[in-house]
Amino acid sequence: MRRLQAASAAMTVLLATGAASAATPVPAASFSPVNVPGTKPFGASPQDLGKYGYVEREYYISGVANRYRFTGALTDAEVVDGGYRYKTRMLVRRPADPSKFNGTVAVEWYNVTTGQDIDFNYAAAHEYLLRSGYAIVAISAQLVGVNALKSWSPSRYGDLTLNAPTVDPGAARGGMGAADVVGWDVFSQTIKALREPGAVNALPGMTVRRVIANGESQSASMLTRYYNSIDPLHRLVDGIVYYDVAGELRTDSPTRVISVGTEAFGTRPGTPQPDSAVFRRWEVAGASHIGLYDARYADAITQRDGVLKGADGKPSTLTGLIAGCTWSPIWSSVPNHYVIMAAFDHMNNWIQGRSVPPNAPRFERDTSVTPAVVRRDAQGAAIGGIRLAEMDYPTALNRGSGNTGTSNFCSIAGAHQPFTPQELAARYPDPAAYVRNVEKLTAQNIASGFVLAIEGAESVANARKVFNRGAARN
Repeated sequence: MRRLQAASAAMTVLLATGAASAATPVPAASFSPVNVPGTKPFGASPQDLGKYGYVEREYYISGVANRYRFTGALTDAEVVDGGYRYKTRMLVRRPADPSKFNGTVAVEWYNVTTGQDIDFNYAAAHEYLLRSGYAIVAISAQLVGVNALKSWSPSRYGDLTLNAPTVDPGAARGGMGAADVVGWDVFSQTIKALREPGAVNALPGMTVRRVIANGESQSASMLTRYYNSIDPLHRLVDGIVYYDVAGELRTDSPTRVISVGTEAFGTRPGTPQPDSAVFRRWEVAGASHIGLYDARYADAITQRDGVLKGADGKPSTLTGLIAGCTWSPIWSSVPNHYVIMAAFDHMNNWIQGRSVPPNAPRFERDTSVTPAVVRRDAQGAAIGGIRLAEMDYPTALNRGSGNTGTSNFCSIAGAHQPFTPQELAARYPDPAAYVRNVEKLTAQNIASGFVLAIEGAESVANARKVFNRGAARN
């Protein structure tokens, strides 16, 4: 029945809008393996992927791009002109055994806010993606990231280019919208080449049946424009998972969306658009812009690769750069990654017609003021939303937003301030009751679909360790 309902909902959108019929072909990019002796891929996974049965490979991406004009936030883009040659790169993580591939590729638009490529969605969801047989691709689609690559290793990346004029001869009708004017076709043409391999197949022995685009924060903003103005032209992706968070999206598209918001950006003033037949918005109480778990992944690669520099000029972690915050340590220990993993799982099932993702409780908003604002409790935490056990039965004072300090990023970094053993004992005088409460709430979140069973078991196991070790492990 659910499969029929999902198919019916999608068909209703297609028939009502005619959106699918607007798709036009896009050429496939060309791939070539990166093999430069004495160098290594930037942003390589810090884990031993062999333990998961995976391999990691890097490829150059080459092609010829159009430039696009954006005449409105919720309208199709117009082609301005074409003929702009580009060369960039992608990292591919795939099952070593093609028979282990589940048919879905998660394609991430690298985030470049820090001046380099960071794959924050993979940071959050890698354990789920790797155990579930996805192919995972991250694309360097923006000048900032490419320029950092070229500086980091001229021998490996020196001839990469995304250059194209940013002046629109028809600007009176719109504008280019960003300096990365060829990035839209880089993303689309790479996906086309994954779906329809050419001379070099980046996923040998595998047939791509589904594509889930994804991005976090700045990348989510780029994918908001992609969804609204580029995706309708080509229809190359089946769904998009946004991590903090999609902007306003058009309502006449059949492409499915799950947009996960934290307290950092999910609590911005205003009333977000409602869920629909193809759209879900999930808001996570107590969550910072990225979670402590995600930050540890990002810190491992930024420290190793050394592009980020501290005030002393030495390589720094992402966490190390966000210094001087009032509350510390930064990053909430509410596990955003549990919800991101569940979002990917739901999206993969949704685009196959297996099931429809749940509607999530939203943050409570005071609509008596304009724009509406999120209601907060005495500690300043958002009221409502998805309530994970780590938020409602915490072992640290978790703050998703509102931190202050000398870094501009303090406000979105949040914090987790671990309780002392004495504070834990005072808060939970009956340890067994504490564990039962965690078990109950976690079971509810699993049943509701916001946490997967494996992560739920991990959450409960962490709770059982609290009074054995004096602190939870997140």
